[in-house]
Amino acid sequence: MKNDSMQMIVAAMADALEQMLADQVDDDG
Repeated sequence: MKNDSMQMIVAAMADALEQMLADQVDDDG
């Protein structure tokens, strides 16, 4: 079980998604 690795990957993906969503909002605004 490599839960630590999965958590790190999930956290990185979440951060990337948040940045993308923020960029989209800025572009729309």
